[in-house]
Amino acid sequence: MTLIMALACSDGLILASDSQSTIGTAGQEVKARVHKLVVPWNNLAFGGSGTGGIIQEATRALEQGHNHRSSFAANGREAQKKIAATVAATLRPLFQNQMIQIPGVPFPQTSLLFAGYCADGPVIFELHPNLMTTDHMTNFGYAAIGSGEIFPYFALASLAHFEVRKRSLAEAKLIAYRIIDDAIRVAAHGLGPPIEMVEIVKPAKAGDAGKARLLDEAEVQAIGEQVVAWKELERETLTKLMMPGPQPPEKPTEPQKAPEPEKEN
Repeated sequence: MTLIMALACSDGLILASDSQSTIGTAGQEVKARVHKLVVPWNNLAFGGSGTGGIIQEATRALEQGHNHRSSFAANGREAQKKIAATVAATLRPLFQNQMIQIPGVPFPQTSLLFAGYCADGPVIFELHPNLMTTDHMTNFGYAAIGSGEIFPYFALASLAHFEVRKRSLAEAKLIAYRIIDDAIRVAAHGLGPPIEMVEIVKPAKAGDAGKARLLDEAEVQAIGEQVVAWKELERETLTKLMMPGPQPPEKPTEPQKAPEPEKEN
């Protein structure tokens, strides 16, 4: 069970996830903390949802097949094609020749979500269990995978008035943290803290690639504290909105004139 989301903003991208892994045992499922985000290149990061062993195979293939830190710095579309080809070349033989299908056991399914900033612009794309890819950057500028994927789509619809694509990287971090944190609080099971986050900073110079970096726990904790403050301001705003405004002063009434006495003829 997993939630990984990617989010584009005005000066970069955010890749964020929960950190809970669900392990099947003969007795019952147990949970453990795992690191779900990988930053093998200077400008591109990814995370995986699904069967842990399949994610490990795909990760090893990508790190070994493209071990230069700037392997995908130039062209986002080419990066998508090469990554898909590498993963497919690794997993297809595994699925077809080596994996034993056991009756009653579901076939392992894995999705990978990539986010980065290449020399020709930002990229967000998903590699599906059927090894096809989807570009999420062109139309939406955000995407999510995993058992909790519905939460970011719903949350970003309710936050549409914030125009996230126009927000700064600092603001996008708060939005991403809030979405993942709320999902962890609401999900019946399978999602758990702490939140992990990668920032990919837009390059200062056109034609250069961005810079991807995994935030440390102290940085993520500070973001969480800012989200608490943000929610408090929302509560105060709602209270002020519902308070009656100042009433206009009453218009003074003109004193009535006494009737003039009737004149005698």
